[in-house]
Amino acid sequence: AADFVYSKRRYWANLTEDGGRQLTIGNPEGQLLVINLGDRQGALHLPGADPKPIDVSEVHYCNLIQAGMNAVDLQQLTQLLLQKDDCLAAQAQELQALRDQVAQLEQQRQSLTSSQPASPSPPQSPSTSSPGSQVSAPNPVAPEAVPSHAVDETAEAQACDPKALEQQVRQAVGDQAWFCLSAATHTDLCRACHHQDLAQNSAQETGHADYSTAASHLIQALERELWHPLVVGITQYGQETQDQDMVALADGLSQAASGAVLPPLLSESWKALSVKALKAAGKPRKDLHQRVDADDTDFLPFRIDATHRVLLDEFLQGWDHPMGRWLTAAHDQAASSLAQVFQLGQLALDEDAILRHWQYQWLQQLLLGGGRQGKGILQKIFG
Repeated sequence: AADFVYSKRRYWANLTEDGGRQLTIGNPEGQLLVINLGDRQGALHLPGADPKPIDVSEVHYCNLIQAGMNAVDLQQLTQLLLQKDDCLAAQAQELQALRDQVAQLEQQRQSLTSSQPASPSPPQSPSTSSPGSQVSAPNPVAPEAVPSHAVDETAEAQACDPKALEQQVRQAVGDQAWFCLSAATHTDLCRACHHQDLAQNSAQETGHADYSTAASHLIQALERELWHPLVVGITQYGQETQDQDMVALADGLSQAASGAVLPPLLSESWKALSVKALKAAGKPRKDLHQRVDADDTDFLPFRIDATHRVLLDEFLQGWDHPMGRWLTAAHDQAASSLAQVFQLGQLALDEDAILRHWQYQWLQQLLLGGGRQGKGILQKIFG
């Protein structure tokens, strides 16, 4: 079963496919919600009572079912990734075993070469040898250098302690937010921490470091916990209300590549990182931010105006998700934080640019908290 948290309550979900796809969602109180996917009705089983039919299109049940399906999908994806990791680890072990065999054969060859007696030099002809000259001893055979082997692919995995990484990230996020996040997000946050350590080691050894890989895992975690549920929620709400404007908004959001479209939906203006900051090797003391107006954004898949902000606010007011409270209570601050996060995310994806250490720290603080940022986005939503 896949554990998940919905509306700050713990649930588990299990999907069976014997003769049909049946989703079962339960909670610690022993209540069960059983749905045959595709049916309009499900059954709510309360302890000591007969099953009660429920309409799965009701907002509460619909959102709970979607959260349960997301948990099941993420669990299946995580299991698949673990299987892939195991396969890669096994291949790395086989490769290392072959390298060890090659090294042993090379040592044996060198040992045989050095133990063979030197062959005598051919006798010199009388015409070329001077009287009394001695035959010079042959030059000893110089042993060949042992070939250098490639770095062991498993060294990185051995140097990484998953439990220590998880404890480090969990402490940074806080238990309350940590238990609300999916297992896939736990993995992404730990991988971000690991690649951060690798980048820092690279900086110490070579003086050069790019934190783009670590940043990409943080962005994936944020989009999984914030962007995807928001798009799904608005889409379902538009379908349930048959509001054509809401349906059009949902279609526009589904075409967007990322949550970078959120700032103009939340606020008429927000504080973004300046062009100077995005190019700076060190954190600028001045002109770190610049003000951006929604009317000046030209990277969006559709034109956003005040009507769209009203539609989003209408949805958020009735959305049974912790994110809804944060986005409505502090929409200006949320717009600024999200704008800066996705700016740094785009920089991390740019193959011609590198993400500096200070930029990664800024991104990390925006998401996970710390420094002058106080609470991060994840703590503000789930904490």
